[in-house]
Amino acid sequence: MRSTYRKVLMDEGFRDPVRIYLGLYDGEPVATACCYFEHDVVGIYWVSTLPAFRERGIGRRLMNIVLRDSYDAGYKFAILQASGEGFKMYKDIGFRQVCNNTRYEWKP
Repeated sequence: MRSTYRKVLMDEGFRDPVRIYLGLYDGEPVATACCYFEHDVVGIYWVSTLPAFRERGIGRRLMNIVLRDSYDAGYKFAILQASGEGFKMYKDIGFRQVCNNTRYEWKP
């Protein structure tokens, strides 16, 4: 999948932008995050933890790793879109809300 994401994004003008994180619990994959890097900004998306593993701090630890790696690579700004479930965690980490998005869905 990484090569597919990379091609789609590079076709849109991003430079090698994808970094995918996989969070493990006792060796089992239970959490993910995907980052896009452009200019001075890292966009963090598709952060998720399997329902049975939520409320254990796994998502927070994964986000801390993502943010540390991004900062170490020279990125000083991060953006994301938060679900209702993740909103409090992101706020606790230090993100602040700057806008609301409305989701529209079309089903033919």
